Amino acid sequence: MEFETNGSERMRIHSNGVLSASAGVALGVGTANTASNVLDDYEEGTFTPVFSSGVSGSNYTNQVGKYTKIGNQCFFQIQITGNGLGASTAQIQIGGLPFLSNNAPPYGGATVNYSNNFKSDGDITLHIGSNSQLIYFFQYSGSSLLGTEATSINSALLIQGQYITA
Repeated sequence: MEFETNGSERMRIHSNGVLSASAGVALGVGTANTASNVLDDYEEGTFTPVFSSGVSGSNYTNQVGKYTKIGNQCFFQIQITGNGLGASTAQIQIGGLPFLSNNAPPYGGATVNYSNNFKSDGDITLHIGSNSQLIYFFQYSGSSLLGTEATSINSALLIQGQYITA
């Protein structure tokens, strides 16, 4: 079933019962069309995370990323495990996030849910920077976490986080 205004399709109910609206759906505004309350983007998908700095080598046992994007918010989960990777003196970074981050604060962040002794003291914070598709690893002190400071660079990491997309 299609709904049109001035000869242009605006909304459709598909045969499987899914409703689609070409310009989004206004939520919580009654019959008003308030732009700030229009949900105009929803997406689920996968991506391939990769250590882009702080390690040498490119072999992985696990390399899985999943995301849900609602409006300009991207929520993600990562499972990554190196296999024979070496450490370098650069800051550890994971690349491959599915969307470019916003270029203004607040920036995104993530948490390590499981690290299998990646850093024995657990002193890890994660940050998504401005205009970036990278996760930057820091120590709680605020200094960059270098590959050579990780206890076991090939340990399994389970990460989840959120950031605002550009």
